[in-house]
Amino acid sequence: IDVKADYVARNLTLTERGYRFDLISPNQIFKGVNFNQLGRHNVLNVLGAIAVANQSGIDIKKILSTLENFPGIKRRMNVYSWRNSIIIDDYAHHPKEIESVLNTIRSFYPNKKNCVIFQPHLFSRTKDFMKEFCSVLGHFDEIVLLDIFPAREEAIENVNAYNLLEGIKNDQKKLIEKKEIKSVLESSEAEVFTFLGAGDIGEEITKLKSELIIS
Repeated sequence: IDVKADYVARNLTLTERGYRFDLISPNQIFKGVNFNQLGRHNVLNVLGAIAVANQSGIDIKKILSTLENFPGIKRRMNVYSWRNSIIIDDYAHHPKEIESVLNTIRSFYPNKKNCVIFQPHLFSRTKDFMKEFCSVLGHFDEIVLLDIFPAREEAIENVNAYNLLEGIKNDQKKLIEKKEIKSVLESSEAEVFTFLGAGDIGEEITKLKSELIIS
């Protein structure tokens, strides 16, 4: 994005559903390309996909004709409407990924209070990045933690969601069970709820499905 490369997105602007940019390719310039996904990192991803497809012989016009209706990838900045709130579902489970999600939320919803519902993934990752998790999570307006999803691992002594919660410097934080998620959504003053983690937290979105509208 706005760097010297063979495929570049310039004049990047926000739209209601994503971004508009000018695509600079080795031989042509395409103005006003619409990409209906959130996150600058996803713009970088799509630039990479465009480059690979074009270098494989596919005409850029054909590529762009499908781009505007690209539905996105499951659990990658999926946006839903729920009652009067916005729900975002993302696979992010590393501090840097969470930071990218947070920056995107701040860009698109700067005046809306946000709440993150985070399920840490793996005891080892939580231990190794405890400080970084505490730092980035603390920048959300509200923080809701679930227990660590162990996946393939055995528990590590003194590594748990409670200790992670204690390290977050934000008074608006709590540790809950998954069965309490809906009540948190109903009682919170937040307008944007972000479900993050690589465990089974995405299944909680499915439980709300009857009330969700894909944005």
